[in-house]
Amino acid sequence: MKAGSSSIKILIVLLLMAGAFYISCTKPGDVRLPPHQPRLVLHSYTETGDTFRIALGQTFPSAGELVQPDFTFIHNGWAALYERGAFVDSLLYDSLQLRYVARHAIASAGKLYTIKAGAPGFPDVEAHSFAPAPVPLISLVRKKRMRKTSSGIWLDDMTMTFNDPAGESNFYLASVRVQQGYGPGCVYTYDPSVERYTTEFMAFNEAFCINSDAIMYTDRTFNGTMKELTISAASDVLDSLVGPDGRVHRPYITRYAVTEDYFKYYMGNADRGIILEEGPSFTTPSFRGGNVKNGYGLFTIYAALTDTIR
Repeated sequence: MKAGSSSIKILIVLLLMAGAFYISCTKPGDVRLPPHQPRLVLHSYTETGDTFRIALGQTFPSAGELVQPDFTFIHNGWAALYERGAFVDSLLYDSLQLRYVARHAIASAGKLYTIKAGAPGFPDVEAHSFAPAPVPLISLVRKKRMRKTSSGIWLDDMTMTFNDPAGESNFYLASVRVQQGYGPGCVYTYDPSVERYTTEFMAFNEAFCINSDAIMYTDRTFNGTMKELTISAASDVLDSLVGPDGRVHRPYITRYAVTEDYFKYYMGNADRGIILEEGPSFTTPSFRGGNVKNGYGLFTIYAALTDTIR
């Protein structure tokens, strides 16, 4: 009896194991997802000294169909701007720009702003942004043919010297443009304050370069001190160009002081092709992060300065 009882127990265990394995490998026939809850998508990228304007749109359920951006914009919404909690201005819808534009409010460095917006059928949204001050260069020095890439392309060094404001965390973005106004594509640096820098014992490689429109760095390693930051780019694209009209076209670098929210938002996205432009309302929010409560998107203010590379 004991031997038979043991065999039956073993058989029962095996059957239970087989059943569990079958259940775990069987796909559910119908998974019901919660219904789509529409949310507002707000984007606002305002340079200090400029008038506030926002793009206001909505999310759509992911149904396998591409929704054109123009269809996602909200035309019957409202938006209000506040400075340190006090009402400043209303933003009115402009049908030509597809934007809500402030009547008179202009972004000023050093101030904290709040945007509130809403539309029928959507929860109201809200976001905050501090307006950073521009950080001027002390000098910008170009040294020609200082190093080569691993494939033998000559590079020029561009060294920017500036005083980083003390007592605060600062976030920066830089863009190098050549004579015709487009970027050289690849730039390089050994400076560890820059995202995607190259370690000093490795040669620069075109396969692991930095997007010339997305040179991102913070002051974690030089807060409140004078900083020298060297960026390298192909020598031939940094030369001046004389146009048919005799005008000299020179390359230039634009440096942005941005907010921490923008820095994290930008770093969290794979596609960094657009710098500080109002994005469209996304059919499904593929961007992560952002600072819009009860919705999606980013409300941010930045400061920009441009210097010629000679």
